[in-house]
Amino acid sequence: MSILIAAISRNRFLDKRAMFSRSGKYASHVAILVIMASFAFSVLSQTGPLTYPQILTALNAKLPAGVTRAKLMSKLVTDVKARKVDKPLTSDREDDLRQAGATDELIDAIRFNSPQNPTRIDTVVERAASKNDPAAGDLSRWRETVRRRQGVSVLSDLSTVLNRDPTNTQVLWLRSMAYSQTRQFDKAELDSRAVVNLLKLPKTAGDFAALCFATLNLQLFVDSQTNCGKAVELDPGLPEAHVGLGINRWVGNQFDLAIAEFTKAIELDSRYAAAYFNRARAYQSKQKPDLALNDYSRAIEIDRKYIDAYVSKGSIYGQYKQYDRAIPEFTNAISLEPNNLSAYLGRAISYLSSQQLALAESDYAKVLQLDPRNMLGYLGRGLLHDLKGETDLAIADDSKAIEINPNSKEAYFNRGLAYFHKKQYVPAIADYTRAIEIDPNYGAAYRGRSQAYGARGDKRLADADRKRADQLEGAPRLAK
Repeated sequence: MSILIAAISRNRFLDKRAMFSRSGKYASHVAILVIMASFAFSVLSQTGPLTYPQILTALNAKLPAGVTRAKLMSKLVTDVKARKVDKPLTSDREDDLRQAGATDELIDAIRFNSPQNPTRIDTVVERAASKNDPAAGDLSRWRETVRRRQGVSVLSDLSTVLNRDPTNTQVLWLRSMAYSQTRQFDKAELDSRAVVNLLKLPKTAGDFAALCFATLNLQLFVDSQTNCGKAVELDPGLPEAHVGLGINRWVGNQFDLAIAEFTKAIELDSRYAAAYFNRARAYQSKQKPDLALNDYSRAIEIDRKYIDAYVSKGSIYGQYKQYDRAIPEFTNAISLEPNNLSAYLGRAISYLSSQQLALAESDYAKVLQLDPRNMLGYLGRGLLHDLKGETDLAIADDSKAIEINPNSKEAYFNRGLAYFHKKQYVPAIADYTRAIEIDPNYGAAYRGRSQAYGARGDKRLADADRKRADQLEGAPRLAK
């Protein structure tokens, strides 16, 4: 019966139309659902290892009166830990469980209480650690938890080990990554420096992997690439090493090589959130937004609190002028981290670009509250003031942006535009000219200066700048 119930719970196993003809046999389906309600908790009271059909049965059951979904999950987690599960957790089985409503806590309990997947590579790091490291029994579990970006759940355990042995570089490396996931970047840097100081003579794949991420975190890219490459050479089954090497390839603008490394990491662990996130960045660098969006979305499916993935998705939507889709992504990031500067700036730009000026003004105010010297904040707010006809305020903000970055062609262009709207054509021409000096191929500045010359009555110079603008603005533009 349990196998039948599991089979009908999803179309991937059996098409319902094949089971129930049009002659009214759906009554048997209803009967099975009734049986499921009483059967759900009975499977949990048995002994011996749990089976996946039993777990699916419980997840798909209509719960008896007084039994909440949370209570069911708690009971399942408890039973999985007590009775174990009879078979490995493959990706297909995990997909089945998640579609049936399994929580991350239940999935993790099943993962750590089921036989090792025979297709999974037993890495050199784990084999060596299991013989020599007193924390090795947990090392594999901690690494997998960190790959799910659930580092916060193991920080206490990692710190306990390090209190006993502050020189354990494998645990230091993992804790630095866990700190980064919880936005404790100063602590992550301290752990990374400790790894570098301790591992003067690295020997194993684990040593090189620890140095790979420690030097990467410290932005020592040459050292990091060497360490990551050595870790991959010694242990090709170490997904973290492929991600580290991929990040180094991406930093070096070797996007295809980066994508290849991230893909290898995903093949080794299909729920490695950072591998999807970093592959998305590489796709974004190659102007492949659809592939990037798919990978950012996959990273978010694994970690619903992946702030940087929300911001990155929003930036792609904004780049392609899909502001109605960009704004919710930035808002998601802000809800998770209320002082996230990048999210506020991205949302402000999206609001401004979609003519939602009051909302844009509020977000620009927050940007400048968080960072009083944010050049883009002044630049955007200046344009907003100009759109509202507040040209004096626009000029003030544009001037502040120029003070912060004297080589910003956009700041000079925007201030020139504000002067033009005030009919102050001499300073407008001066600002457009400065923008052109910074970037001789800045077509918009030629067009703006052409208009200023025309308004002043200098037709010859206006025509010359307009022709130059037409030449430059005929260049390829970003697709919508």
